[in-house]
Amino acid sequence: MQRILLITVLALLGVHVLQAQDPDVMSGETLKPEYLQNYLENPVIRAKYNNDPYDNERAEKLRGKMPYVSGELLNPGQAYVNELTKRSVVVKEFFPSSSGSEPEFRGAFRYTGYSLSDIVKDYVVSKSNKKEFGLNLDVYVVVENDDGESAVFSWGELFYSSHNHDIIIATHVSPVFPTASDDKWPLPSRTRLVASNDYLTVRNIAQPSKIIIRSFAEHFPGSKGLRPLYSPDIEFKGPGDKTTVVDQLPPSSDHVSHRLVFFGMHKGLKGPRKYEGVPLAEVLEDKFDFSYEEMAQGLVAIGAKDAYRVVFSLSEIMNRTDMAEVILMDEPDNNDGRFIVHPGADFFADRHLKGAKLAYIRIIK
Repeated sequence: MQRILLITVLALLGVHVLQAQDPDVMSGETLKPEYLQNYLENPVIRAKYNNDPYDNERAEKLRGKMPYVSGELLNPGQAYVNELTKRSVVVKEFFPSSSGSEPEFRGAFRYTGYSLSDIVKDYVVSKSNKKEFGLNLDVYVVVENDDGESAVFSWGELFYSSHNHDIIIATHVSPVFPTASDDKWPLPSRTRLVASNDYLTVRNIAQPSKIIIRSFAEHFPGSKGLRPLYSPDIEFKGPGDKTTVVDQLPPSSDHVSHRLVFFGMHKGLKGPRKYEGVPLAEVLEDKFDFSYEEMAQGLVAIGAKDAYRVVFSLSEIMNRTDMAEVILMDEPDNNDGRFIVHPGADFFADRHLKGAKLAYIRIIK
C-alpha cells in the first residue's frame, strides 16, 4: 500500500515539476527524461512546449453562423460547411488608423474555419453578361455583415491563386503570443472573415452574413479572335469619373521578375517562362489615391482589344504580403500588343493578359 502511495505521489510531483519549470523541448536542456512521458501524454503541455509556435494557446470558439450565398447563381442558399475541410491561417492584424496616423497592430492570431473558395465552389454561376463573355475571369465576390461592412474578392483569388485557401470564415481563434515578453491582446468573439494575405487589415470583418457572387458589369469593346492586339496605351477609368492614360512604365520603379512554369487551366502547359516588369500597384499609386475603404471594396477590370478581360481586387494588387505582385510589362509586339498584365501569385495562367487596352476601377458598395 505504501509503495502504491509513493508511486502516485512521485507521478503527481513529476507532472507538477513539468508544468512549473518551462521545459525547453527544442533544445532538451530542461526537459528531463523522467518527465518525457508526461509531456507526450498531456495535450495541453505538449501544445505549449512542442516545436509548433502557433498552437501554444487554446483555440476559442467564435459566435455566429455561416452566411447566405446569393447573386448570379442557379442555386442560392445558406452556406453548408459540415462536410468541408477545416483550414487554418495565421495573421498579424494591422489596422488602419482613423486619425490618419500610423496603422495599429492589434495582435497575431491563428484562425481556423472554412475557406471562402470551399464555401462557394458548389454554387453554379449564371453570369448576367455570359453572352458577351462566357468565362468566369470577370466574376467577383462580395462578403457583407449586418453592421454595414463589406469586402470584395476576385474570382481569381479564390480559384486561380496558388494560395486559394488563405481567405477563410473563421469559427475558432487562438492568440499567437511572443514567449519572451508580456505582450497580450484580446481575442475576437464573433465569426470572422479573414483575408490572411492582406498587409493592412481592411477586409477582415466580423460575423459575415451574406456572400454575393456577381460578374463585372462594364462593357469591353472588341470581339474574340481580333488581331492585331496592339494598343499604344492603357486607359484607366477610375472611381469618380477620373480617367487617366498610362503610356509608359514609371521610370523610377524597380523591376520585378517572375520565373514560372506557364500552365493554363484550359490549354495546359506552355513551358517555362520569365516575366519582368513593374508592380501594377506602383502604376496605380502614381495615378490614384485610394482610401482604406476603397482598398477593401475596390475592383480593377482590365481588358484587351479582343474583349478578353480579367478582374483583380484592389487589395490583391496593392495590399499583399507575399511579394507575389501583379506586374505590368511593356513589351511591344504588333500581334500580341504592348502592355502585358501578369499575376505572380496565380497557379493558372488564365489571368495573364496580353494587349491591355482598357481598365475600369470600381468601388463595390
